[in-house]
This record gives sequence, structure tokens and C-alpha cells, in this order.
Amino acid sequence: MTSAAPVAVDGGAPRRAPYANGVVRREQVLDATLELLALHGYDALSLRQIAAAAGLTAPGLLRHYASKDDVLTALMDREVGRTAAWIQQERLELGSPSDLLAIARHNGDRAGYGALFATLAGAAARPDHPAHAPLRDQYAELPRTLEAVVDRCTGGVLKEDELARSSVRLVAGWDGLQVQALYDPAVVVAAELARHLEGLSGAPTRPGADAGPPLSLAEYLRQTHLADSGYQVGRERRAEIIDAAMRCFADAGYHATTLRDVSEAAGVPKSSLMHHFPTKDALLLAGLAHRDATTVVDRDADPVDARSALLALVDGARANESSPDLIAAYTVLVGEGAAAEHPAHEHLAARTARVRGYVKQLFLRARSEGSLPPGRDPDHEAVWLVALWDGLQNQWLYDRGGVPIAGLLREHLEGVLVTPGRTTERPRD
Repeated sequence: MTSAAPVAVDGGAPRRAPYANGVVRREQVLDATLELLALHGYDALSLRQIAAAAGLTAPGLLRHYASKDDVLTALMDREVGRTAAWIQQERLELGSPSDLLAIARHNGDRAGYGALFATLAGAAARPDHPAHAPLRDQYAELPRTLEAVVDRCTGGVLKEDELARSSVRLVAGWDGLQVQALYDPAVVVAAELARHLEGLSGAPTRPGADAGPPLSLAEYLRQTHLADSGYQVGRERRAEIIDAAMRCFADAGYHATTLRDVSEAAGVPKSSLMHHFPTKDALLLAGLAHRDATTVVDRDADPVDARSALLALVDGARANESSPDLIAAYTVLVGEGAAAEHPAHEHLAARTARVRGYVKQLFLRARSEGSLPPGRDPDHEAVWLVALWDGLQNQWLYDRGGVPIAGLLREHLEGVLVTPGRTTERPRD
């Protein structure tokens, strides 16, 4: 990139280097995009909006960037480069636990940084997106880099394959925490990362961010049902529409599916569908609530102990893996909905709080039943488990054959929980 610093020409007065104005313009475009992403999300943005915020015309912006995807990719490259430069300047090492936390704090202090990468993870999940390959490579490389952190925290007791899987979970949890923080400012990414590393070391974890009021299974299902029901009439018709939509999303993908496709699959007029679900996002949110109520937990079978109930969540994760387009649609929407003014933001924030409340209740029960060791904090464990699940789904979109979501979740839970009365030592997570 050409420097924008003044240079002397023929001994005369300094003037800007060639193309310096282009460099400045591109920076203005990227700054404007970063600010707009945090407010509106990626899908809601147009090149015209970005141009206006950067003080350009749309044709003027196109002289610098050919598409919105190009703007997003350039923004990612810039922010990654800035992070790398700061790490080098501070002489930090990704293999050091304390340096890793310093990087997390630094990123958390950067306005718009979390929203950028939440949006990017969803938007670039398409293999044809220009940022897909770089992100795929980053997801492949970063866990290997962080193996040194896990190895230090666990005292070198993990075998090579255990170390690799624990590092994948560390990256996934970090990713998920960044998204949670956008929905709940009480979640401080670096602080929750520090608590996770404490747990790896076997030290008692300090109380984490409040995961919200604990929810019993009955209350969780009641709230989920209310989120799914919308209007007071027409529940059967809504259920038919949701089932048809989930089939369409699974067959053709979320972005390729139109409301007309869903109305035809459900056998209802489009006007009738839009009476219940005015937008495709609203339809997906209802589908996710329906999935939560019928897949993540079983309405008719509350396991007798909390450890079994927590491990049963893995079955929901395994069921989700059979619908890759639903995972992709969910990841995109969660990234987009993190924007403060996105129409789905409040719904997704409530959903996150609801899931955490149910998981917190299970960890509280596990502690009282003796399957959660006294040194483990139920609030942190609830926040981390939800973050881990979301982060693993992100990674899975970039490596569907190499990220076993359900298996990694089960291994995490088996590392956190104990069988009451058991005293044998095992690898920590």
C-alpha cells in the first residue's frame, strides 16, 4: 500500500505521494463500514449506505472496492494486520496464557471489533466468499498455536490428541464469548477466558458473569413456547409453516429459500404466511425456538439427575449436525443479529439468556447432587458451555468433516462433571 506521508519532489515543497488520496478514501470506507456493521449488521448494509457514511458517491466507492464482500474482506485484513502489529510491538506470545488474555482484553477494547468478526464468521461461511479460505485457514492454525497455552495450564498431562481437542474447544469458546458479549455487556471475554484457563489448571474458578436467573425445565419450555407462539390463535397453522420452512432451509439453504418457497411447501397463501411471520428472519427465529423445545430438551423426560440432563444436551447437538443448512442459517443470523439495531437482536438476546438460564439451573443442580466439583462456578460453566456450543458450530461451517460438535461438547462436559463419589483423576477441561 502506498504511503500517505508527505514526500519532497525536486527539492520543492512536500506534497502527498501518488495515490495517497486513494489510500485515505479506502480507510474512510473501512472506518465507516466498521461503525455501520456494529449498528445494522452486514446483510442490511448497501454499498450506497457505506459510500454516504464515508463521504463518497456510490460510483466513487466502486473505484476502490468492487463489491460489499470486497469491503468486508479488506476490513478483516486491516483489523487482523493491526492486531498482528500490536502483538509484535508488545512482544507477546500466543503460547503464553497471560499474553493470550492481554490480546483478548485488547480486542475487547476495540470498538466494533467483536461485531466485525461475528458478522464475518457468518457471512464468510459460504465457500465462494473471498474471506472463506483465510478464515478456514485461521480456524485450522489457531488451535495448534494455542496448544502451548493448554499444555501450560494443564501441567503437560494431556496426550497429544487430548491437547489438540482441548485447544479446538479453547478457540471455539473464545469465539462464542465474543458473540455473547455483543448480546450481554456483562460478559467480559477476557475475564471468562481467564476463568476457563483457571479451570484447566485445576484451580477454583472465581464467580463469572451472571448467567441469568436459573430456569427449571418447565419454565424454560414455557418461555420457549411463548417465543415460538407469537399470536394467540393459529398455533397449528404456525407449526405447519415452521415444519415446511425447516425442510426448505435444509434442502435449499436459508439464503436461497424465499417466503414464496415456504408458502408453497406449507400449502398456504403467502399473505397468510406473512400474517404469522412477516420476515424470513422471524420465521427462522420461530424455527429455532421450535427446535429448542423439541430437540435440545425432551418435554416428556426430565432426567433424574443433572449430570444426565447436561450430557443429554449433546444429543441435541448431534441432531443439529444432520441439518447443516440450519446451523449455517443460525450462525449467520446470530452474527447479523448481534448488531445493536438489527430487528432480531432483542429476540436473540432473550434466547441466549433463556438457554443460559436453563443450563445454569442444571449446573446448580449438579453442584447440589455432587457431580459439579465445589471449585466450579455454575454461572461461568453456563456461559462457557453456551459459548463453546456456538463457537464449535462456527468452526464446523469451515471444516464439516473435522469438527465433531457433539463429541467435543461431550468431552468437555465429562471433563467438568464427575460421578458422585468418584475420586479418580482425569484430564481437565
